[in-house]
Amino acid sequence: MGIEITEDAVDLPSFKHPTQAIYVLGGERSSLSVDMLARCDSTIKIPSKFSLNVATAGAIVMYDRHRVLGGYPDRPLMTGTKPEVKPAHVHGGVRNRHVSKADRAKAEAKRVGILPRDTKSG
Repeated sequence: MGIEITEDAVDLPSFKHPTQAIYVLGGERSSLSVDMLARCDSTIKIPSKFSLNVATAGAIVMYDRHRVLGGYPDRPLMTGTKPEVKPAHVHGGVRNRHVSKADRAKAEAKRVGILPRDTKSG
């Protein structure tokens, strides 16, 4: 993800951060090269009336990423109200990695009530 002020860059508040990403910032007196911009999956810009230094821009992007992907509740719409609590994440069933895939399928079929096919009778 390139952090650069370009016309086709997405504004940071409307950008959906991927779970795995590398953020590349240009120098304070220069910008990202054309080759580097071509390698970036997307380009993000921080909406402001002036250019920010690299440390500040990086801190703002990392804060936004942490706020969005950190599992925090959405901010309330009205001042002074409490944020809505996010529901707890529900994980899948416990999986025993020492059991073969075929044995897991048989156990699931038995649990659900499906009789396994007889592979010998064709």
